[in-house]
Amino acid sequence: MSNTEQNVATSSDIQKADDPYVALFGEGHDATPKRTHDNFLMENPLVPSFISLAGISLVGGLWAYKTGRQQASQNFQRARVFFQGLAVGALVLSTWNYNVKKD
Repeated sequence: MSNTEQNVATSSDIQKADDPYVALFGEGHDATPKRTHDNFLMENPLVPSFISLAGISLVGGLWAYKTGRQQASQNFQRARVFFQGLAVGALVLSTWNYNVKKD
């Protein structure tokens, strides 16, 4: 059997193609990393929101610690842990939801 009969992409096919994912997986495959990432963000907007809030809380806590406001720093760090927990929970729920939709 030749490569064309097996639908196997060779390295020259990949180098010639505009989109290497199309060369590897075929025309109908829609799973490039950018597309997958964009789809995830569109379907699960809470995950990046919670991660962003955790990052803001981290920066705020470090700033409060640097300026000597220990109680504010403690509150920021508690908020960071809370938002990280929400982010993990949202990731778990979105993974579960993805598997339910797939079946």
